[in-house]
Amino acid sequence: MPMRVHEVHPAIAHFPVALLPTAVAADLIGRLTDNASLMDMGRQLMPLAAMSVAATGVAGFAAQEAVKTHGVSRDLL
Repeated sequence: MPMRVHEVHPAIAHFPVALLPTAVAADLIGRLTDNASLMDMGRQLMPLAAMSVAATGVAGFAAQEAVKTHGVSRDLL
């Protein structure tokens, strides 16, 4: 069964929630401990985190348009 447009946003919303703090924590801990591999991990994760934020935002706007609501529900969306 194909995934519907409004189901994409909840499916990918956890990526930025996980990737952003992980990237920052890896970079910070790497700098504090002078661990080059942790700093490299943070540097590589940050663009992935930024892309996941953008993709999640686009999916959220698409889901907002796909769901038919009226009144207060529409205002909340």
